[in-house]
Amino acid sequence: NSYDWEHEGESFDLYGFFEVHPETESLKKELEEWWARFDRDTSDNDSDFPWEEFHRKGVELATKLAIVLKPSGVEVYYDRPFEDPKGKESKPFKIEV
Repeated sequence: NSYDWEHEGESFDLYGFFEVHPETESLKKELEEWWARFDRDTSDNDSDFPWEEFHRKGVELATKLAIVLKPSGVEVYYDRPFEDPKGKESKPFKIEV
């Protein structure tokens, strides 16, 4: 398990952050459950996946993450995955907190 997220050539080891900040365990669990739903439910037919609901939850979690990471100076961005029919036309956007 590793959360090494990258944006514009800069990466951050989120999994390592969670390990040294046990108070973030509930957020880690929420992110894992959110992503597990994506992994589980998009494998057969992506057009039936509730993309807008998924993205609302994703932005909510990204905002929580941005609040937690703000003291570390880490910026959080959100983008639609390429599996989303609108994903190819979207651009990552910074979560402002």
